Amino acid sequence: MKGAGCAMIRKAIGVFWVLFCLSVALANDSPLGIYGGAVQLLKGETDIRMVSAAISADVYYEETRVRCEYVLQNDGAEQSVQLGFPDFVQYQGAQAPHLREFQSWADEQPLDVTVYNPPSKEWGGDVERWYVRSLEFAPGQRRTIVNTYVEPNGGVGSLDSVWRWFRYATWPAAGWKGPIGQITITVHWREPQLWSWSIGLGEKSPCRRARTKVLLGGRRLVWQASRLEPSRTHPLGVVEVAFLPGWLGAILDGEVDSGDPSGDPSSLVGEFFLVYADLTMAPVRRMARMLGLQCEWRDGNAVLQDQLGRAFSCSVGSLDARSCGQPIRLRRKPTLYERNTMDGLVPASQDGVMYGPMRPICEAFSVQCFLDYEQQKVVLSRASR
Repeated sequence: MKGAGCAMIRKAIGVFWVLFCLSVALANDSPLGIYGGAVQLLKGETDIRMVSAAISADVYYEETRVRCEYVLQNDGAEQSVQLGFPDFVQYQGAQAPHLREFQSWADEQPLDVTVYNPPSKEWGGDVERWYVRSLEFAPGQRRTIVNTYVEPNGGVGSLDSVWRWFRYATWPAAGWKGPIGQITITVHWREPQLWSWSIGLGEKSPCRRARTKVLLGGRRLVWQASRLEPSRTHPLGVVEVAFLPGWLGAILDGEVDSGDPSGDPSSLVGEFFLVYADLTMAPVRRMARMLGLQCEWRDGNAVLQDQLGRAFSCSVGSLDARSCGQPIRLRRKPTLYERNTMDGLVPASQDGVMYGPMRPICEAFSVQCFLDYEQQKVVLSRASR
């Protein structure tokens, strides 16, 4: 994993407006008209409706592997349609990597995919090209379309080493008849640590007006909406999931600690808790600050001590540690990460962030700890209070 710190953003809502403008995007299949090699959205001249859309995204640090399954129903006569899947680029001339390995099937049969480049980009420069397939529908026929591809995760400037996100655009489905009956977006985090997440919706997005709900379960997020009416007049109709490599928030004796030494709750400056399946790695110096401990850190060795003389010590790269004078064996080696600052990344050797297993640190100083998955916070409670 890359750096555990990140540059300051004073208002998180400002981040989301940036994300809407700067990310590669997932999107619904759209009915298209092909004219002289160009691609245009149809204006509702179809009797085919999207019964359901199920999107599954496996998120890794650098990329997301996506599977989209659409059920389309023909309510009219026999007809042939062009399916178009948009490939987005970054805004204001900043080039983004294209989708990779795009493949498509209809009722488990592979479809031929043609790449079309529109003469003028759709929606203010967002769509650079379309993946187009032809499909026949008999009267009353229902067909299942599956698309798979790999999408590079988004990032913003100096935050690129920390922030990651993808978004799913609903507006390309506006050409189908009526609303999308049911849409489900399922996100699975496949990295070893559990990422923190937040959902952003465009201010005028139809997604805000649809009946929606979010389901959580450890390393999985599910966003659902029913009778979602996409609109080409609001191309910011997107569901956007932004995520960070760990949890910034912590609660100590009922008080929230943002992770920022200045105490600014809107800042993203701070040291993350890295939440793994089997344990949590805590930033050692942040733990010392939160618990009011003395901290000596030198050459990869850390010693924490309280006023009662209790101490905990550990070293980068070693499973051997000491707790209250007794040797103990850690389950994961303490590590040292580079620090992300306003001036860029600082090498770990100069001013690194040292991480050690959280539970042994807490046990040394009689501190109870558990994870609040709903709030994405580490909860600490000192037994003496």
